[in-house]
Amino acid sequence: MKVWGFAALAACMAVPGAAQAGDAYFIGEVYATAAYYCPEGTFPADGRLLPVQMHQALGHVLGNRYGGDGKTTFGLPKIAGGAPGHPGTRWCVVADGDFPMNPEH
Repeated sequence: MKVWGFAALAACMAVPGAAQAGDAYFIGEVYATAAYYCPEGTFPADGRLLPVQMHQALGHVLGNRYGGDGKTTFGLPKIAGGAPGHPGTRWCVVADGDFPMNPEH
């Protein structure tokens, strides 16, 4: 299981603060929130294993990159710590959203 710090994710995180009603997130996006929970349709980025059968789209996007075998289980990224100056930041992984198209295929 890989543990990511803030610096490693700074370039690839999606921060929903500028989102407007109707904006969609891509499955697998990671974002920070000041809320004490991750909203519906997301999971905490806590490294847990999830069953592929129950979360097929997210399992397809993440594969076994963060743990699991990629066939029956897959892992969520584990992000340690909050944003600089904001130790209470919670990191969330989008599970219900638009499927990201791979430009290489």
